[in-house]
Amino acid sequence: MALVDVTDGQATNLSQAGRVLMGKGTDSKYHPVAVDAGGNLSLSSIPGGATTVIGSSGNVANASAVATLAGTSGKTTYITGFQLTASGSTLGLDVTATITGLTTTMLVPAQPVVVTFPHPIPASAANTAIVVTLPAGGGGNTNATATAQGFQL
Repeated sequence: MALVDVTDGQATNLSQAGRVLMGKGTDSKYHPVAVDAGGNLSLSSIPGGATTVIGSSGNVANASAVATLAGTSGKTTYITGFQLTASGSTLGLDVTATITGLTTTMLVPAQPVVVTFPHPIPASAANTAIVVTLPAGGGGNTNATATAQGFQL
């Protein structure tokens, strides 16, 4: 079985590549290889045929920061990661950030929370949004954001 060196953006058919688990990117680092339903391999972080989606709350002052990955008819939305930031709160309230079906606790003010899931997490059904919410952090919380990224397939 031949080993095929796959580079960023190059698609290689599974029958040509054999057992490729990691591919070397243009940054000279090895990255996991994505496989689409047709057996095509790529160093892309999303499967072939998928559409990238990003949701962001923008900067909010002492209000809920909400990032939404919208649902689309006939497609399933997947979340691959999210980021939460907040600053300025004079009380440092404990708040619970929620991600559709998941929860995490963040003390505000705090260092940014950056999460990249090892495997994409699908919405509960097709045409279903995934919502990331960071509640208001209390008085003085002048800058809060929630951002989520994923794809639809």
